[in-house]
Amino acid sequence: MQAESSQNPGDPGQKPSGSRKDRPSIWIKTDHTKGHDQVRDPMESRVRDQTPFVDSKKRPWTITVLGAGVVGSLITAVLLNSGCDVILVARPDRKAELDQWGLIVHHMDAEAPTRWKPEVRDTLVGSPVTDWLIVALPNQQLDGIIPDLVRTRYPNILIFGNNGGGFERFRQAMGRRVAFGYPGCAGYKKGAVIYFRFYRGWACTLLTTTLGEMGGRLTNRLIFLTSQIRQGGWYAIMHSEMESWQISHTSVMRPIVLALDRCGGSLETLSTSSNELKRVVKEIRRNFFQQLRARFIIAPVKMTAFFLPMGIITRLLSWYFSTPLGQESVGGYLIRNRAELEFVFAEYSRITRQKQKTS
Repeated sequence: MQAESSQNPGDPGQKPSGSRKDRPSIWIKTDHTKGHDQVRDPMESRVRDQTPFVDSKKRPWTITVLGAGVVGSLITAVLLNSGCDVILVARPDRKAELDQWGLIVHHMDAEAPTRWKPEVRDTLVGSPVTDWLIVALPNQQLDGIIPDLVRTRYPNILIFGNNGGGFERFRQAMGRRVAFGYPGCAGYKKGAVIYFRFYRGWACTLLTTTLGEMGGRLTNRLIFLTSQIRQGGWYAIMHSEMESWQISHTSVMRPIVLALDRCGGSLETLSTSSNELKRVVKEIRRNFFQQLRARFIIAPVKMTAFFLPMGIITRLLSWYFSTPLGQESVGGYLIRNRAELEFVFAEYSRITRQKQKTS
């Protein structure tokens, strides 16, 4: 599968010939995308997991992506860029759009969009079983499809999105078939085009695309999937405490959403209000203590920066909220995903209360 660069999303253009190395790249190249044919981890030498995996050097990985919104479209483009064979499952209206225009993604720092031509279906029914099924749907839609996922024969399933309400429902339904990931990106859809920006450089210290197993194991399957994502141009890492990682993310985002509501939805107002910033930090710390009582660690460790002296952390938040990246990753994300966040916050409150009662 090859990419087409086009100034005009409606112009079908011509596919370039040649190997994958000759393809036009939609990604802004950084050192993060170099030398990652294999993911190295200090724990790798201690791996004893025998999870089967596909050697992508012998044949391309086959992957199905369920959901063609911003996240589903981006992971599809990334995996195609890494040489995988991808099937994209989309709603009928989105499928019609993809059939007409192709999958068009536009990095916000690139001059022109890039078009991909994945195989697109409007249902999982009748689709071939692939090496991975990546579920890129809003959290509030997942409960309705869990029974369908249980009946599928996909050997590996990645729930790729915001799951700050815990993993127990997936653990009970699908067992060790399921793994989890969080996309570190900012983006939106306008017309047929997905506009996006991956978190890179110093921004990766704030939020990185992260994958993990429920039990914290470093498995062969996750090593190779992370490697494919990185080869495709999206910086990704693995974490041994993925459930705590996503709980911690919700502990941080919830106070910011509430503060934005008090500030009339204006991130600029929030960034200049010392009292609101102090309140945000106090609520984040309170949430961290609550999740610790529920036996979820604070993850990743850099999240403990919220326990720095109040003056330092409020100045850092004020600066970050005023940057273009902060506007995109916080303001834009919270506005576009409010319904999903409300659902996640409710699940987060339920699971932390439940865990505290049983602790």
